[in-house]
Amino acid sequence: MHSQANTVTQVCEALGFDSVQSFSRFFRKSCGAPPSAHYKGDRVQKQPSGG
Repeated sequence: MHSQANTVTQVCEALGFDSVQSFSRFFRKSCGAPPSAHYKGDRVQKQPSGG
């Protein structure tokens, strides 16, 4: 998601997710923040896994 020209819905569809909700859950789990934080320019850093 490097461009704000792509909506979360467009990215979701391009990546093959069935719904925006599924993509948002995946993004939050992977990056530690929702997709909206990325669009706002907030820092999104991958959280270390606890393993």
